[in-house]
Amino acid sequence: QEVIIQVQKTAKSFPGVAHDVGQKGMRVECKESVDFQDNIVVTFPHSLEHAHCFGRVAWSRKVGKTRNIEVGVSIQVWHGITDGPGTWKKFKGFKLKGDRRQKPR
Repeated sequence: QEVIIQVQKTAKSFPGVAHDVGQKGMRVECKESVDFQDNIVVTFPHSLEHAHCFGRVAWSRKVGKTRNIEVGVSIQVWHGITDGPGTWKKFKGFKLKGDRRQKPR
């Protein structure tokens, strides 16, 4: 899946391809190098859910004799509409329950 990677400390953005995407991590292939422990934002520009995640570089290595670099990303948090564009409708008219801890015993 095509992604855009942004290094937070430099605000530099470049394209990449995400592989093995999971809830807590992913592998990204790109042409730019990133430093170990860099905080990055990975955006999925073609997703209807506006999905992106914040993470940290866990490892990186060159891919064979190519110019490409593989980067392991430890994901800290995901953002976006998780169940699609209509997710907000699930919460329409939703009211929080009262806090039961406030009742005297």
